[in-house]
Amino acid sequence: SDIPIFKEVSSDAALFFNNNSPADFAEKIKKLENVSSRKTLIKKGLANAKKFSWSKSANKLKSVISNA
Repeated sequence: SDIPIFKEVSSDAALFFNNNSPADFAEKIKKLENVSSRKTLIKKGLANAKKFSWSKSANKLKSVISNA
């Protein structure tokens, strides 16, 4: 879905669609039929996922709580 939190988390490693438009959703799914485009998104997604970890999240939460 094309909402801010998904864009924040996935950056350019995802296809976004209007959640009120089945046609837009179908169009984005059809784009994934292109092997090159799909591989590019997968590569970007795996690289993007490295930015996130339970350890980093825990450390950020600890910092926020400590500074409260």
